[in-house]
Amino acid sequence: MIRSALKELEEKFLSKSVHAFLLHLNVSDTFLRENFKLPFMSLEEVLRRESVLSGAYFAVSFSLATGITFLDDPDRKKEAEFIKLLLILEGEEADKRFRAGRRSFAYTIDLLVRMLKLKLSGVAEHLDDKRVKRSQFLMAAIFKYSESKSSPTFDCDNSRLAYDGFLDMAQDPEVERSGNLLIILTDSADLVSPAFRRETNGIVPIKISLPDADERTRIFGHLQKDYPGVLINVSPESFASNSSGMSCKTIVNLARIRSHRKQALTVEEIFEEKKKFIENESGKLIDVEKSPWGLNVIGSLHEHKEYGLEVARNMKNKLYAAVPNGILLLGAQGTGKTVFVQAMSYEIGIPMLVMKNTRDMWVGISERNLEFTLEMILTMAPVVVFIDEIDQVFVRRGSYVGDTGVTQRMQARLFRFMSDTDLRGKVLWMAASNLPQNLDPALLREGRFDDKIIFFPQDSHERADIVRALLEKERIRAERIGTKLEMSSDIDSEFIRKFARMAHAHVETISETKIVRRCNFESDHELDERESDNELYYTGAQLETIISRAIRIAWAQRAKLSSSHLLHVLQEDYIPSLDMLTHEELTKSALMYTNSQRFIPKKGRWAKLAKSVGIKSSPEIQNFQRTEIEFSE
Repeated sequence: MIRSALKELEEKFLSKSVHAFLLHLNVSDTFLRENFKLPFMSLEEVLRRESVLSGAYFAVSFSLATGITFLDDPDRKKEAEFIKLLLILEGEEADKRFRAGRRSFAYTIDLLVRMLKLKLSGVAEHLDDKRVKRSQFLMAAIFKYSESKSSPTFDCDNSRLAYDGFLDMAQDPEVERSGNLLIILTDSADLVSPAFRRETNGIVPIKISLPDADERTRIFGHLQKDYPGVLINVSPESFASNSSGMSCKTIVNLARIRSHRKQALTVEEIFEEKKKFIENESGKLIDVEKSPWGLNVIGSLHEHKEYGLEVARNMKNKLYAAVPNGILLLGAQGTGKTVFVQAMSYEIGIPMLVMKNTRDMWVGISERNLEFTLEMILTMAPVVVFIDEIDQVFVRRGSYVGDTGVTQRMQARLFRFMSDTDLRGKVLWMAASNLPQNLDPALLREGRFDDKIIFFPQDSHERADIVRALLEKERIRAERIGTKLEMSSDIDSEFIRKFARMAHAHVETISETKIVRRCNFESDHELDERESDNELYYTGAQLETIISRAIRIAWAQRAKLSSSHLLHVLQEDYIPSLDMLTHEELTKSALMYTNSQRFIPKKGRWAKLAKSVGIKSSPEIQNFQRTEIEFSE
């Protein structure tokens, strides 16, 4: 939001409280300015024309590529006048030194430290009288790409020079009294010295945000006029929603390309371009997803689905106080945690940001990537933020060495962000873990993940529900790729019940080695309604693999999916994995960390396991909760 940034800069500069600013984040974007002939401008152009910088007699910018350049000076008259002033102030050879040194960072720092100390009134007699009357101060200096010149670790000569030079300009009393202006630009405040982010050092950081919904709507209006026909298939509301998180430059370039091709944009293309932009800008730290299915594709988990609908209802109705700050999903792999998050995103009707590749972000420009990620979360709110296998993403404090504390600083920053109560109901944090004992205790505290809910491997009755839901999910998936999933009539309720009952394995010990074997389908006792305690239940993820494989076989045969395809994979092809041996232990671990009795079964195998760790099922509590829900509706 460029307007709020310009307003903050103006207020602080004109009040004479500060004269040095660090503008960071979206500084390389273009910005929509509706009152000008060219509506899309760079940040430098916006600053020169619409900010307090317009009151400067001389406005210069510096980068290592271009050296010192004068803003809004196409005929180079201002540059000539500046050189003339240098000759008066510094004598012969000043013009030669300027031309020789204008691309040198050391020369530029030295020159501008001196020039920023001068008052406009003190040199007015040497300048154009008309322009002096229109100006409020002598000099505004902009340093671009400051991260290339000032790293937090002083890893080059320029870093030390920038540190000393920028702080001199920010803290020098003569510069303050002169009324001149210093602006430092960087993609990330974390890529420059921490001293430049402290107002006590005389430098005020101001974030340049990505376009908000109102700005994106105004961009839509301009693109409609500039590129007629490109947006005929997209409404202003849909455009603003699906372009959230994109830079103005990316949006405009997308419209220009489609105009050149004489093609109309679709909502899907905007969303796909957003996915690419976010992944690239975050250093592949986050991805944005739009779930195609809701809770209807989740079999069983009835209490979990009821809970999910409650949270979705409260977020839609903006009952933020009734929404948990975060939800931690616990349990063995394959028990439905990830698909539950996707379904939650769908039911609420908001996008899902998936944090990934997190361990890689601790190197290089990692802190910049995190700053962009946090900005993206704020820009796209309301949003679900999902961290899968969170126990592998974040390390315990004090257990990671070798990166000069970057890991700990970044985790601390993210933890603070997650605890921001102002974001409750707008940013829903969800994470999955099957090893909660490995999590940093700071993550387990209420205020970050208020609800810690457990997912169990499902028995045969629940697996039957899962099979039905997975068949529906595969039907939706087929439609999305432009095909159709046809099923034979022999896949009926009775077959699904038997198929689900068969979907289990057993543990055997051979030569002191434990192995997992499939159910022996020829033994009638294996398929009794009563399940034995030593059965290993196939999870939803395993059932999805079996069904997906059967569908591929049916399609290869150009046939409808039939019971024989499913039985072939289940009985003759699928080999259950050894990690099934860990399911009970992982479930027991999850029970030790869950903080909601609501999701504990009232009877059966898992109720016994819960009792063994001191948790007793309480139907009265569950009934009370359900009554409260019905009453509030």
